[in-house]
Amino acid sequence: SIFFIIFSAHSLYNYWSFSAHAWDLGIYDQQTWLFGHFKPQFNTVRGMNLLSDHFGLILFPIGLIYLIYPHAETLLIVQATLVVLSAYPLWIIAKHYLKSNLFGLAIVFVYLSSWGIQSAIDFDFHLATIAVFFYAYFILFMWQKKWLWAGLLAILSMITKEDMPIYIAFAMLGFLTIEIFNPDKENRRKTIIIQSVFFLFSLLFFLLIDWLMTHINPIGRSNYFSFSSFGSSYFEILKNIFSQPVGFAQKLFKQFYENPIKKKAFLVFMNGFSWLPVFAPQTYFAIIPFFLIKFASDRSALWGLSGQYAVVGMFILSMAAIYAVKNILHKYENFRKYI
Repeated sequence: SIFFIIFSAHSLYNYWSFSAHAWDLGIYDQQTWLFGHFKPQFNTVRGMNLLSDHFGLILFPIGLIYLIYPHAETLLIVQATLVVLSAYPLWIIAKHYLKSNLFGLAIVFVYLSSWGIQSAIDFDFHLATIAVFFYAYFILFMWQKKWLWAGLLAILSMITKEDMPIYIAFAMLGFLTIEIFNPDKENRRKTIIIQSVFFLFSLLFFLLIDWLMTHINPIGRSNYFSFSSFGSSYFEILKNIFSQPVGFAQKLFKQFYENPIKKKAFLVFMNGFSWLPVFAPQTYFAIIPFFLIKFASDRSALWGLSGQYAVVGMFILSMAAIYAVKNILHKYENFRKYI
């Protein structure tokens, strides 16, 4: 509740004092109104059908609130609510593994006070920010093996923003890796099959969204997924990864290492979690899309600390911190009370 008050107050103060990032907030304010009133989707602020820029069908149910209160403040309050609620799965998982309410609260505090969350709230409103709510509960239900709920949250996550199917797919690779080494052989086969279906579905959903966005407006298609130094298309990038893995890794590292903006952002993110994610191999797959989209994209706006493009990454790093402490405690069981 404290973070909700802080986030809401900060966003509303920025808006009421004319300090908002007017372009993005104006774009989504109009788009939400269009959805809520069942109007054609051409956005006059952006100058295009917005679904060709960001595939945010989730704005439709939010738009229904606009039938009651059609103002930008609605988006700001909804965003603050969803971001704060996205911390609950972290508390549940941390409490389960570490049997400690205190550690659960500590993880929640680190997550909500992280630089990625702060900069996103300061940026007013964006689909990249509210996407973390649906992703967080997808992770929770997948972890609990509540398949139907996980499927529903996966779909809601994937219609929030066009990159979320990639996040879902790589999260599934992480879950599959964990399940392969699960000693419970009785349920392992069923779980692996279900998780594999989730993985394939998310990839197909990504291709479908990409096709729809291009079909809606090929000229206005966003360059969010532009990685020209690694290939001109997704399939060419995949081909280069598998045919020249060493060269691809060297090019990726060089592109990152020679850019001081990227290095600074990376260090801030990792220092914020005391580098604990390094000790959580269970989450290595899940973090891949965050680092690639954040640091390998052609879009320089993604590289730094400001803006809204690190929110989902903050959740994944928080999960990694939980697993890291779990791993350390398991390895050094005799020193649990000291650690």
